Amino acid sequence: MDTQTVPSPDTTEQLAVQAQDQIMQPVAEDAATERTITVDGQEYQTNLPDGVQLITDGGSARYLDLEQKPLLPGDFDALQPGTYFIRGEREKMDDFKPEPEMVPVERHIEVKESEFGKTISRESLGERWSIEPDAAELMQTLGYEVVQTEHGPRISGAPTPETVKAAAGLAGVDIRFFDDVETIQGSDYLQTIAEGQYPASTKSEIMYKHDIEDDHLTTMVLGGEPLKQALVVVAQNALEKGGDLVDDTAMGIDTFTATIRGVISTHHELLGEAYGLEMGRRTVIQAGERIGIPPEETLKILEQAQGAARALHMNVKELH
Repeated sequence: MDTQTVPSPDTTEQLAVQAQDQIMQPVAEDAATERTITVDGQEYQTNLPDGVQLITDGGSARYLDLEQKPLLPGDFDALQPGTYFIRGEREKMDDFKPEPEMVPVERHIEVKESEFGKTISRESLGERWSIEPDAAELMQTLGYEVVQTEHGPRISGAPTPETVKAAAGLAGVDIRFFDDVETIQGSDYLQTIAEGQYPASTKSEIMYKHDIEDDHLTTMVLGGEPLKQALVVVAQNALEKGGDLVDDTAMGIDTFTATIRGVISTHHELLGEAYGLEMGRRTVIQAGERIGIPPEETLKILEQAQGAARALHMNVKELH
């Protein structure tokens, strides 16, 4: 059976240094020059470099306040390590006052050096970036910064696109970024998979998080070459046949990779009997069959993923 070799600590450290040398820049000094940017029609002062907006316009009511807005991952790698700010005033409504009052508002974005390149501090981000209790080493493999607390591991920094690409590359996964769309079209998704790459969007923090967090991407790392080669064949077949099969297969691959992750060890979003000890193996087999992967091939992928997970000290389920 083909297996993926998990790098030894010494090898990982050496490769990480090489990756960091390729993408790191000198640490930024706090910018002395401020400039004006406009977000949702409101002007703010910032020390962000020219050409870097970083904060998205618009969005749902949840994202109306500057402090809560998601960031634009496509701009992360334009920032040198350092602390950036966006500050100004915004209107605040008060039921007991006839007119809104202006209150100060400020947002800080901290960019830090990391083992593989750069991370954006968790406090800087708009989305909630979480981690499973046994996935610290797995997420660190992808360039995440993880700290241990009395309540377990906690993500303290999310990798920039170039950082996660470098880290994932060392783990055998070649990421291809889409910077112009949030939801990648089925044909583009399959074409990327058919070329042996993993598709991810940097259009918004929401989709960037979805594409690089602990489910699909981590499964690609754990599944290694057996998973990648199986998906190459699946994607090529669907592209050749075309029609509705393209989108159906794209969604099927998404389901297959998430299912493997949910069956390997406990995951807060992938719960229930289908992922449990009694049914987990069958659930993965069925997900594979829906996209044309034979049961025996699925079991090889699962065995590979379980072995890689154990090497990363995850609590692998002992499936029946």
